[in-house]
Amino acid sequence: MRYAEPGMTAPADGNAMAHGTADMVGKGLTPEYGAAELGANFELLEEERPELVNALRELVRQYRQEGVTARRHEIRRIRQARLFWQGLQYAWWNPNDMNWHLPFEQKFSDDRALEEMPRYQFVTNFYQGFGLSFVAVLSQDVPSEDRDPYLYETLVKIVSAVNATSVNAGVDPANPSPAPPAIAALKVQAANGWFDLAITDPAVTRPGLFYFAESDVTPAFSGPRVYFLGASRNLYVQLGNKTLYWRAYSQYVGSLASAPVTFGSPATAVAGGGTSGPAPLPSSGSGALPNGLLRGGNGFGVVPGARVVKQTVL
Repeated sequence: MRYAEPGMTAPADGNAMAHGTADMVGKGLTPEYGAAELGANFELLEEERPELVNALRELVRQYRQEGVTARRHEIRRIRQARLFWQGLQYAWWNPNDMNWHLPFEQKFSDDRALEEMPRYQFVTNFYQGFGLSFVAVLSQDVPSEDRDPYLYETLVKIVSAVNATSVNAGVDPANPSPAPPAIAALKVQAANGWFDLAITDPAVTRPGLFYFAESDVTPAFSGPRVYFLGASRNLYVQLGNKTLYWRAYSQYVGSLASAPVTFGSPATAVAGGGTSGPAPLPSSGSGALPNGLLRGGNGFGVVPGARVVKQTVL
């Protein structure tokens, strides 16, 4: 058994025919030119079998032609995309010269040539808008009004719609909404253990505003009990013969709470009268507690670490 050394031609396998046999003659190879005599890279094959070499060349040419056709379609799409990027969306394809043309490239002397041109009523160029938006995202650069007024106007409308939706829903997609204005006044009266509260708030500007009332045995409101009034501005509750200080405030969902307003200035205690009820349990507060710390005026609570930043106008 022989093994091919590096740089040598690989030996023929067991099915190879001997040099000079009749089978080789039947295949068109003369005994003088066997498989070994065609050269290490078959460089002599064209002299012995020109029809075989031509057939191989034709296969290669057809394969390249298929690739050229696909490449031409790709180049056609790329050239059209470049025109759209330049804001030229009224181009038409001419198969004679395999190129894109614009309606104002040529001047025609009669109307017959114009009849053969394609007609456009209106074409919306989304390619340029999406391209500029993508570039703006990558570069963090807002499109200029002078460079592209239509894209700028569209983005302004989108931002305005998102802001209007967040205002109506009482939420902000990025930062907490500013706190609503403080309520105007809080009135409290009590008798026979019943406490009656009324909030005056003429500064209601949009739906979604909720009210909270708090009571405590001290004017410092170190451990207040919280009463959720919802959208109502009145509270009528039986607490027994307790002497309590009261305050109230408002809040939107997703906003900061307004500044609490006490009954009386300074805070004035109100005696419930009547019979005394059981001693109240310690206050548990309300809403999301920052870092788990109980505090008054918390309302729905504020996400830890959230802060109100100055709103920018696009």
